[in-house]
Amino acid sequence: MSLGKNINTLRKKHDWKKSELAKKCAVSKEKVDAWEKGKEDPSVNELKILSKIFNKTVDELIENDDMIEKRREKYFRSICRDCISTMHSLSKIGDVHSYDWSDRTTALLVLRMLYDIVRDRYISPKGKVYEKFLIKNSSEEERYEWVKFINGSSASEKEGPFKNYIDGKCEIDEAFSDIDKVLDEKSSKIYNMLEKKRESGMSKTYNRIRRNGGVLKNYEEFSEQRLNECLNNLESIVSEQDQETFVGRWFTFYCKEIEDAYMKKDKDGMDEILKDLSLLRNYIWHKSPVEENVSDDTDMK
Repeated sequence: MSLGKNINTLRKKHDWKKSELAKKCAVSKEKVDAWEKGKEDPSVNELKILSKIFNKTVDELIENDDMIEKRREKYFRSICRDCISTMHSLSKIGDVHSYDWSDRTTALLVLRMLYDIVRDRYISPKGKVYEKFLIKNSSEEERYEWVKFINGSSASEKEGPFKNYIDGKCEIDEAFSDIDKVLDEKSSKIYNMLEKKRESGMSKTYNRIRRNGGVLKNYEEFSEQRLNECLNNLESIVSEQDQETFVGRWFTFYCKEIEDAYMKKDKDGMDEILKDLSLLRNYIWHKSPVEENVSDDTDMK
């Protein structure tokens, strides 16, 4: 459909006369007539006005149905490639105890979002498979073409989570449902691990140091009693540490540095220490045990 025909179709859809559309666009009726007959194209500014009036993007106004479908297919293929790349990355990441826990979490979240986008191509917001993609309305060859970008390289062998759909044994929403179950299971495992890390003694100690250091840095804003409480908290943290472990010595070092900077009223020094502490957050998170009986740093003595 040409631009002129698009304008004509949208105008009639709104039940407007050419004169009414002309008034909305601040142009003559003759100009609207010329647009619709393809004798004249709207200017860039007029296209912007038309897009607002019809609640369409400029691309939607100027493209025909085939062009739009090709663009959607291009984006769809790109998203599918991202899905496959993310799945491959996820499969190469170690278990939840590894240093790559954050990569695993990020990859899983990205994969979930990408699959939601892919699923929307086949399934309506109401959860119904679009008529075009139903088994009864499609051939095996068509189904294979539709999902080969989701399956990736395995599509050449007609394997993967959509195999039964390609073979006509189930609708495509069942395949997505199976994928959802796997993603939910993996997500649950990751989130449980994150919660255990947050509740670990190591993570809590790190946060205690940062909170007390933040108060001491801004000593002018707090009472003497509150500042003394923070100093006592830091001393308490030091007394709790096992000096035979790297993390224990590390926590002790920062507590002492914060206390020393406070006693000197060295706000710049305190700011530098806290920034340094913040940069090492990921290390502490990695080292935080997942299980209750896991040593804080068995490999760092």
